[in-house]
Amino acid sequence: MSDGTAVSRIERFLGDHPHGDLLVAVGYATPAGVAWLARRTRERRVSLLVGDARQQWWSKASSSDRAECLAFLRRPDVEVRNWYRTKRSRHGEASAHLKVWAVHDDWVPASALVGSGNLTRKGLQGNVEVMVEAHGADMRQAWDTARGVWGDAWKCDERLIGYLNGPEHRRGATPSTTVGPSQRTAAPKTSAPRRSEQPWNAVAAAAVIVVVVIVLWALARAVGLGG
Repeated sequence: MSDGTAVSRIERFLGDHPHGDLLVAVGYATPAGVAWLARRTRERRVSLLVGDARQQWWSKASSSDRAECLAFLRRPDVEVRNWYRTKRSRHGEASAHLKVWAVHDDWVPASALVGSGNLTRKGLQGNVEVMVEAHGADMRQAWDTARGVWGDAWKCDERLIGYLNGPEHRRGATPSTTVGPSQRTAAPKTSAPRRSEQPWNAVAAAAVIVVVVIVLWALARAVGLGG
């Protein structure tokens, strides 16, 4: 029995249709959501379309989610595409905000689940979402829409891998998550004298010059008197 979350309905849909390739189209996805998808689709070819795959949602991930995402993105039977405002509608720049899970056989649709849940932690388990299986003409319409958006999108596998392999994950770097703001120690800085200090420095230099001149004059006068 479903517990009312999107994740339980999606799992039931995948269990009811265990064979065939999978086309998943969502507005947003995060490493946590994609890691969950990776665990549920180890034996299926997956085409994942993300309406908006911005770096801000991919550069922060737990170590386990990051590892699962990287493995998923590098699978030969996985392709991920991004559709971020690639077309304009009569209302201006359009966003791909659909949520469709479709099982197909070489791009011939067999079934489709549609609803409101994104491929994020909250979309799967936290929010109040609705996911229902479409049939007949409704299933065909959902499939045609998702398939059309997929055809207009561009591959973003390598870009997402780059987001996940940010500077904090490169070899030799210290993960930023291990150091909190209160623990960071700023390196000592060497700065130029403040403006308020500069006039006093000039006065001191002039005084030294005057003293040197007076001393030299006094020595020269003493030598002259002695001769």
